Amino acid sequence: MVRMDFDNYERSLNYLYLGLQKSLGDKLGVGPGFNYYGMKLESSNPDLNGDLKLRHYGPMLVMSAYFQK
Repeated sequence: MVRMDFDNYERSLNYLYLGLQKSLGDKLGVGPGFNYYGMKLESSNPDLNGDLKLRHYGPMLVMSAYFQK
């Protein structure tokens, strides 16, 4: 989590990932996951009208491959 107050601006940035993986042999893994990304920017300046809010979240499928020499 990042929070910042500077002059007339306030912002935040949040990221969360939760996941589980099951190994399928020595070189492959697969499992469910959940991802959240949120960003907010606001201004207390009366000359600026508006703010920015962005959120992206949802389930995901996690896959991984392992490489060894």
